Amino acid sequence: MITKEREYRQFNLEPNEEMRASGYACIFESPTVMYEMNGIQYKEVIDRKAFDNCEMRDVVMNYNHGGKPVARTKNGTLKLLVDATGLKIDSDLSGTDEARKLHEEIKGGYIDKMSF
Repeated sequence: MITKEREYRQFNLEPNEEMRASGYACIFESPTVMYEMNGIQYKEVIDRKAFDNCEMRDVVMNYNHGGKPVARTKNGTLKLLVDATGLKIDSDLSGTDEARKLHEEIKGGYIDKMSF
């Protein structure tokens, strides 16, 4: 709309893509190869009861088991759900520079696995 004194422009902001990462940190009763050495595979199997009675009110999600947290249950950016399949996570990676960087690396296919 244009008036004699001002020109008004209307625009719509596109919603930001949600910066979420979700999936299973572990699958119950499924052998996972941890590493291989001299032709021998070393595997772990997580029991269905592994998380029974676990305190998970303040769980921190880190990149590579250390460094700056990228999500956390305590502030609601990390949600954990133990279901019949395993330990499912849903994380909001929009809160810190480190988390946003991790999101880009996941989105780009550079990171596609997790451990717990």
